[in-house]
Amino acid sequence: MTKIVLLHTKSTPRALVNETELSRATALAASFQGVPVEQIPDSDVVLLRHALPEAIRLTRESLEPNDPAEVLSALQIMANRRGLQLPDDLALDLDVELMSEWPQDLWRKAFKAVWSNFSYRRFPEVPDFKTYIAVDLEERRTKLSQLTVIDRKLSVRPAMMAVDRDGKRKRASPQCSP
Repeated sequence: MTKIVLLHTKSTPRALVNETELSRATALAASFQGVPVEQIPDSDVVLLRHALPEAIRLTRESLEPNDPAEVLSALQIMANRRGLQLPDDLALDLDVELMSEWPQDLWRKAFKAVWSNFSYRRFPEVPDFKTYIAVDLEERRTKLSQLTVIDRKLSVRPAMMAVDRDGKRKRASPQCSP
């Protein structure tokens, strides 16, 4: 018998971000979507720069696709339990491919809902599952979009900002050479 030993690799240290900072950064990212970058207050910029990388990482993780083998196994169990015929090979492959794109927790939520509520004498299709998680899935995708948009805005902010002689911020103008 072979023992498998997991080796720990050194990971790059992450800044410690607490739940409050994550929640606040997410709310700020949503509220600053249509706001020009130079109008974002400095105090909010500091928080966003600190918390955004972790918020983006966690949101991306919450959208990671599920294992197709889990989806296929669950569909086979449903077919057996309900006495329904699985779709043909190509249709089943497409169903599994589409549903395995959903995060595991949302897939399981959809499966449980279909398992307990679906009463038709046909095999459930992708939209029958998706109806239970469509809002959750869209919220996660929107959140990731908002976080990445504000992250891009902040990445160009230093180049866009300049300080006048009185120490006040002003928008930098491109230099024209004669």
